[in-house]
Amino acid sequence: MECGRILEERPGCNHFQRLGIPAAAELDRDTLEARYLKLSRLLHPDFQAQAGPDVQHLALTNSALLNDAWTILTDDLRLAEYLLGLQDPEALDRGEIESRRDRIARELTRDTLQVDDLATLIHELRVYRRILRDTGVPT
Repeated sequence: MECGRILEERPGCNHFQRLGIPAAAELDRDTLEARYLKLSRLLHPDFQAQAGPDVQHLALTNSALLNDAWTILTDDLRLAEYLLGLQDPEALDRGEIESRRDRIARELTRDTLQVDDLATLIHELRVYRRILRDTGVPT
């Protein structure tokens, strides 16, 4: 948005920039929600019904990007994964995640596992499965 006009998003814009808030692991939920609602009202395609097809398309695209940002930034696990991806894009490499998932699955079959080790492995396995599921990889 600029001067009341809907614009194409800048290439490389991240969810924090999209909402105009600083990138942080702990977000002020009230500020985040207020910013989301304000932008949602401005960008929603229903409010662009009288505009031309180009503006309507931009409104639809930007509204979808805004909703995606909201979904990720309001979920603690997704937020953590997103921040990790911003800091180290290779950290969430699917092949590496699949390899870690498989290693943990093998570890779970060991007879000598202690309860604490088992709990940690199960938690890690759940996290990796969720990451893979969210990126479209069958688990």
